[in-house]
Amino acid sequence: MAMKPEFLEILARAGAAAITHIGLLDGDGVEIAGGDPPYARQPVSWEEDELKNGILKPESDLTFNIPAGSTVVRWHGFSAATGGTGYGGAYVRTTGNKEDGIKYEEQGYFLLQASLTRVRLEAVEEGDGSGGGNGE
Repeated sequence: MAMKPEFLEILARAGAAAITHIGLLDGDGVEIAGGDPPYARQPVSWEEDELKNGILKPESDLTFNIPAGSTVVRWHGFSAATGGTGYGGAYVRTTGNKEDGIKYEEQGYFLLQASLTRVRLEAVEEGDGSGGGNGE
């Protein structure tokens, strides 16, 4: 038996409480740094209606300052504005070779679009779905 939607909502709410900031990583998994104005993680709030569906989706777009010479490959969820725990994320490109990222020859800005950014929790049944526990 797959988990009930109510349980997925509990997990999504826990994830939303844990991930308070979004940062950007390069192709080596290193967070972007430097620039003028300087790069910084952005605080994130999550859409309440989506949490009920087991989805973490930012309430609004996030804008980042990107230093010249940087390549933005992934967004990453963190527990703090600096330091903290990194929880993972996803590629920022939706087309082409995602691992190439987006290269910045000069200082610029990156807009992480809320409509394209999400963490979806899903309950799937393994095997034939018989469970193997004490029954349903």
